[in-house]
Amino acid sequence: MKKLFIIAALAFAGISTTAFAQDKKAEKAAGEPAIQFVETTYDFGAVEEGPDYTHAFKFKNTGTAPLIINNVNTPCGCTSPGWSKEPIMPGKTGEITATFHSAGRLGQFTKTLSIQSNLGDGKDQFVTIRGEVKEKGAMPAKPAVAPATNAKPAEKKK
Repeated sequence: MKKLFIIAALAFAGISTTAFAQDKKAEKAAGEPAIQFVETTYDFGAVEEGPDYTHAFKFKNTGTAPLIINNVNTPCGCTSPGWSKEPIMPGKTGEITATFHSAGRLGQFTKTLSIQSNLGDGKDQFVTIRGEVKEKGAMPAKPAVAPATNAKPAEKKK
């Protein structure tokens, strides 16, 4: 009799746990944020040493709950992050900026930023900037990338 009671209790516990986990999974999937980046890698190309260079990684919350960016970690002090501090509502957009400080950093660089958020899977998202810092004065007269902006070149008047 004792064995029968133990087997029945274990079976009930197993069924209850499975049903509870499935309910939680369905509940979570119904109201979670999701992030979709326009791009996850940006190449500045060749840039002149000295100025700061910034790129904005634009994204959209394609989920059904507000997206909250908790933190953005950078690999070193040569890169500074910026991000939307307010929750990004479903269907709305936000951005994460990566500013590379080129002073004293000649040569190629690749910097990956780690984004911590309230995404249901608990995994960090990543964006990467790269380029090559050339010695000041070694670049052609027109810069390949305008320092610290994402501005487009001015349109020519007709």
